[in-house]
Amino acid sequence: GRSGIQDTSYKEKSATRHIVTFKARVSYSCAGGTVDSAPELRYSAFPWSAPSQALPAVPHPAPDPLAAMLPALRFRERKTMGSPKLFTIFVAVALLLAAIAAGTTYLTLNLRDREMQQDFELIARQIEQGEYDQARQALEARLDRGRGREDWYAEALVLRLDLQRVQGDDAGAQGTAAMLLDPERRFEGPPVIRAHAYLGNAALEAESASDAQPHFEAILALSGPDRFGWDLAQLGLARIRMATRGVSVEVADELQSLLRRFPDSSIREEIEYVLGECNLGLLYSPVPGEGDVIYTVEPGNTIWGLAERNQISDELLLRINRIDDPTKLSVGRRLKVPNIDFTIEVDKTTNRLTLLNHGKFFKRYIVRTGQVEYMTPVGEYRVQSKKINPSWSDPRSGRTYPPLHAENELGSRWIGFLGPSLGIHETIHPETLGEYASNGCIGMLKADVQELYGLIRIGVPITIVGEIQIESKS
Repeated sequence: GRSGIQDTSYKEKSATRHIVTFKARVSYSCAGGTVDSAPELRYSAFPWSAPSQALPAVPHPAPDPLAAMLPALRFRERKTMGSPKLFTIFVAVALLLAAIAAGTTYLTLNLRDREMQQDFELIARQIEQGEYDQARQALEARLDRGRGREDWYAEALVLRLDLQRVQGDDAGAQGTAAMLLDPERRFEGPPVIRAHAYLGNAALEAESASDAQPHFEAILALSGPDRFGWDLAQLGLARIRMATRGVSVEVADELQSLLRRFPDSSIREEIEYVLGECNLGLLYSPVPGEGDVIYTVEPGNTIWGLAERNQISDELLLRINRIDDPTKLSVGRRLKVPNIDFTIEVDKTTNRLTLLNHGKFFKRYIVRTGQVEYMTPVGEYRVQSKKINPSWSDPRSGRTYPPLHAENELGSRWIGFLGPSLGIHETIHPETLGEYASNGCIGMLKADVQELYGLIRIGVPITIVGEIQIESKS
């Protein structure tokens, strides 16, 4: 028959018959009557014939309340499908607001850090330029402001330590260093290293190597190779060895190695100074070093002849061998003749004069050079003349000043390298060292030029390099 199928799960149809499977409650009519299906009823019939067996009539069941609720449930489900989207939007907005708040906080802290760092840099420049009162006032304000931040407070204490040190306030500097090393404050890093370095150097200046050593050993423990403070500690320990055992080739080699290892060290000039003093001590020592010769004086020998033969200055030969009167050189006396080959390099960029021995660093001096670029010409020269207590003629006024006159610009020593017009000499204006302040000559501190004068001979090569840099004063 023909069935009125209201709801089915699937149908299978072939050429000869229909197969219908019901999985829900359905109602259909056929030749045998009207049937309300069970959970599953499989009914098969030929389309042109009646069913072989009539089905009994089954009364309609009572309405199903669950089926009546289905449309409402489906509507509510459609309504609530948007809830996950709303929750996702809410979370995204919350995260965005949190990110904005965090970014604002970070920028605020970053700006405060940058502002404080700029203040510290300004104070450091004030200390370097001798503006001590301004630096002190600024430091007090920064110390109060930095109490809530350990890193700021430690940096301010380090600057106060520098200020007290340059002003010679040893007691104050000792107290500031003690604050930086206070275990209750738990400062760490460079500020602690700086405090140890100050106390170690102060102990060395007080000739107390035993008090200095623990501080430099503490720096080694806090630092490490190629890290901040390592060069400070190695320099301090080298100074301790020089103070307790005297100069030695081993210490000189260690300092040379330190310069090569830390070419941009902030204490490079200090390392060079100590190395220069060590090199001088070895040179002036009567103990022969590598390449030195012990010569026995023969009849007819003179200091001047021996100095000329060995290409060294007679002043140096006299000093090394403790000879006061060069005319009283006794036959058979044994003399140390050093193995030296000095050259001089002047760098106008840094206003430094470097003395080299066999091409290696020997000692460095601060100098002043010409006010204008051309006044101290770059190039290759040689020492042409040496004079003790020279006279000087002012090229502007034409007036001649006798030796040791208060206005004699040449001071106590003259080392000429370009006729009578250019040379190396003592400056009577030591406050201008490191600047471009001369008429072309190379000016030096009195003690430095006297030392250099005694080391070099006529004929020593001089090389002038570099160019004027406005910010050159050390």
